[in-house]
Amino acid sequence: MSSRWNIIWAAPWGTVSWLIVEFLVFMPIFILGLVVVPVLYFICPFAQAESRATFGEQITIFAWPWAQALFGDWGDGICPLWWIQRQQGEGATVATKWTLYTYFLRNPIGNMCYLPIVSTLPSQNVRWCGTLNEVPADGIPGWFIAWQGEYVGFYYANTSWGIWLGWKLNPRDAEQNAPKDYRYAGLGTACQLMRF
Repeated sequence: MSSRWNIIWAAPWGTVSWLIVEFLVFMPIFILGLVVVPVLYFICPFAQAESRATFGEQITIFAWPWAQALFGDWGDGICPLWWIQRQQGEGATVATKWTLYTYFLRNPIGNMCYLPIVSTLPSQNVRWCGTLNEVPADGIPGWFIAWQGEYVGFYYANTSWGIWLGWKLNPRDAEQNAPKDYRYAGLGTACQLMRF
């Protein structure tokens, strides 16, 4: 574990850099998307592409490049199957327009994790302090603050709910043979309230 004195620098700097990204990048695109995305579902054709996060998996994306860049998600597509089934039932395979829109509301700026400067990649340079050394299974209590340069993330969970703010850093990234996951395609930001 890193020196606790480093957190004195990391917490305020990380909060400021995260707020800058959230208010200058995320919020304008999100507010525009509240109106534009429902229209896109009716007028923009869809296309198939390979996921940047789950290699070999085909995803559905917006066919118009500007729409995909601003409102799409190169990792999960515009609406992954797991979300369709969560909203419409286990047997569902085709999303309704409402299901598409609820996924946009859940993950509005999915491509932010692929933007240089706004995002980074996990590395062994991650420093951290807390009671957890990785993101646990749902309902396991604990917390951590992890940072890598100007990118800082905070995670807290108890047995019934949790919160993840800032960049999706994970203390286990500091390990030499850390398991790879979807974050290795690009490390996005989070403002997640989770229920277990």
